[in-house]
Amino acid sequence: MDIKIPFSIPSVTASEKEYVSLASTTLLSSAWYKEVGRLCEEGHGIMVFLTSSGTYALEIAAMLVGISAGEEVILPSYTFTSTASAFLLRNAELQFCEINPYSSNMNPTSAPSMLIKKTKVIVPVHYAGVHCNMNALAFNYAIVEDAVQAVGSAYNENPAGEVGDMGFFFMLIITLICTMIVLPSVQKRGDLLVQLNQRGIQATFHYIAIHISPLGQALGYKPGDLPITEEYSVRLLRLPLWADMSDELTQIVIENFKHICAEWECHYHIFVNNKNNLLWNDNIIYEYDIFLVSGKWQKIHK
Repeated sequence: MDIKIPFSIPSVTASEKEYVSLASTTLLSSAWYKEVGRLCEEGHGIMVFLTSSGTYALEIAAMLVGISAGEEVILPSYTFTSTASAFLLRNAELQFCEINPYSSNMNPTSAPSMLIKKTKVIVPVHYAGVHCNMNALAFNYAIVEDAVQAVGSAYNENPAGEVGDMGFFFMLIITLICTMIVLPSVQKRGDLLVQLNQRGIQATFHYIAIHISPLGQALGYKPGDLPITEEYSVRLLRLPLWADMSDELTQIVIENFKHICAEWECHYHIFVNNKNNLLWNDNIIYEYDIFLVSGKWQKIHK
């Protein structure tokens, strides 16, 4: 069936068209580049360095922290591959830690338990706009924040990317605004994906746990090492959401989602990032259990 509601649509204004044109036709040493850097530094009060991609920013961070061959990096397995590959390029050893099932971020008790003499860097990933518990990572190690999905969020009033030694962002529409749903099983997610797409609604999944990928297994990991991460990876679903999405389209997605799931007597978790009229408010994520009992929805704020 033809897709009627795509997963995401970029929001483009007249000004943005002009800026994109300038960015694509001028060199990085241009006045445009310097002006963007100046605005970022004024807004955050810290040094800002613009790069061509989030991957490149990570690779620079790996060099700046001075990690050497054999030193260890602690990071979640549920993340984009560049979070890991940037440090592998420096011949570092990767130690994947478990995530918190209610936030999908690095488990604040798992990472500290992995600290050893060879540990050099901790890389918290702020997933879906939810900031990691940075107090639990207050150790004498370099902290590189992967804040790609946390533009505008904060931890104890400190903006994401400014709590650790360095942080980086990547301005990609599908990371700035997103909806995550953790379903009861991989089978339920597969069924829902098929039925939504048959109705012209483009839903999708997200990361595949790195530690069970061919690369991860080559590093000595195996299925079962991080059971929460593995479950999260195969049960998470992403629904369409973008800045200019109308209330009408939003309601179509919600109603179709509810109709398909009406026969399920189970519960699951919904996280919404940066859509003010849904579950997100003042940079605080609200978690809900949505119970479907005999076709009736009950919402309990936890």
